[in-house]
Amino acid sequence: MVDKDTHIAHNDSDSLSLWRTLSPEEEKEFRQWAHDNFDPDGEANCMWHPVVRDEWEKLSNRNTLDDAIDSLIKKEETSSE
Repeated sequence: MVDKDTHIAHNDSDSLSLWRTLSPEEEKEFRQWAHDNFDPDGEANCMWHPVVRDEWEKLSNRNTLDDAIDSLIKKEETSSE
């Protein structure tokens, strides 16, 4: 629930949060937004919703892993020549 005066979200335990709890559909949309706007050279903004930052981190880790695999493949190819 978001307080209409302060725009601060309250979760079920009534503690304060800067971000509201997302429905499953909203979470899916936020994760899609992260995919659509992912910049491998950029950093996730600390003000983005935690779901977006989580997805951005996963994409960044996947990108780093892909780069490492590509590097190993190239190294193997050059050593076998």
